Amino acid sequence: MKEYLDKRLLTPLTQYLKQGLSPKKLALTVAIAFSIGLIPLWGSVTALCFIIATVLRLNLPVMVLVTALITPLHILSYVVFIQIGIVIFGAPALSYSADQVFTLIQEDFLVAIRELWYINLLGIIVWAVLSIPIAAAMYYIMLPIIKGISNKLEYH
Repeated sequence: MKEYLDKRLLTPLTQYLKQGLSPKKLALTVAIAFSIGLIPLWGSVTALCFIIATVLRLNLPVMVLVTALITPLHILSYVVFIQIGIVIFGAPALSYSADQVFTLIQEDFLVAIRELWYINLLGIIVWAVLSIPIAAAMYYIMLPIIKGISNKLEYH
């Protein structure tokens, strides 16, 4: 796992630091991308990254890298946010298994949207409430790590 993270995350982040991206800006970019990468809305992550990177002047390639790396978490968080939304808002439990949902999406996407839009909306609401604390936590986790990498670069 360490080798995977070194190759897929730390090496690219190091390259961005070498190109002049500040540790704070890089940590902010990673944190926001991490939070966006968890949104329970298929197909929206890259578009949201593009919009936020443009508005906040963040590094889009870093955002895309981070969201790609956390894809397994995205899939897991999809289920978690929806389940929390169902509990909080008292919605009826999903009557489909995961396999049935995937089959429904593959067979008739429009029917899937009609059947699943409400519980998906509940998941998005939960994500919206938690996205800022998630990004803040990730920023404060990543900042010392990225500063450490930056300091090592200065001494080499």
